[in-house]
Amino acid sequence: MSLKKINYINFCLFIYTILFLLVFATNNALAFSETPENMVLVNAGGFTRGINEKQYNAANIQGKQFKDESPSKMIYLPSYYIDKFELSNEEYTKFIIATDHPAPAYWDHHKLNGSRQPVTGVNWFDANTYCLWANKRLPTEAEWEKAARGPAGFVYPWGNKLDSTKANFAKGKSGEKHITDSIDSHPEGKSYYGAYNMAGNVFEWVHDWYDPNYYKSSSDIRNPQGPSLEVI
Repeated sequence: MSLKKINYINFCLFIYTILFLLVFATNNALAFSETPENMVLVNAGGFTRGINEKQYNAANIQGKQFKDESPSKMIYLPSYYIDKFELSNEEYTKFIIATDHPAPAYWDHHKLNGSRQPVTGVNWFDANTYCLWANKRLPTEAEWEKAARGPAGFVYPWGNKLDSTKANFAKGKSGEKHITDSIDSHPEGKSYYGAYNMAGNVFEWVHDWYDPNYYKSSSDIRNPQGPSLEVI
């Protein structure tokens, strides 16, 4: 996975079955007089989280892969910043050198280790450790989803219609692409808030753990933090 960050003061169709991370900064967005470098501001307010059956059919999405993200509902989040780009191998190298943290899987893969490609092969603990080192944190799933889909809750970052030219999907436009693109690729596919590669390229970590029934059972509509962790 790769990282996008939020300053300290997780959709449709991803490429590769490699873990990639996304790291965020904190909620005190208004404490900054201007947007921090290489981050975008996600303004406070509501957005449509999840997907309903009408959207599901209109977007021509096949199968039941998003049934655990229904019903859709309006969620409110305070302001926060999120990284504009996925975390690059170049930036992750600085973390490894500074902390002596073990290199992730695929670190030596010649098709994945370019300096401007997103770091891949990291697990959740790698991602969380990186965030702590960078004085940042992983986003909640709700924060990631709003940054990706915008206040209107688009199916894709750019709208409700699939366009394989706007992201690095598993097969791409030609059906031949199976590696990651640079972190600043596909500017035409960036989200409403200006975040790049929120669809395609690599999977991205969030803070929450997964519960298939969370969307159906949760009543949280203000800054939801995800399912409660139950110790068995």
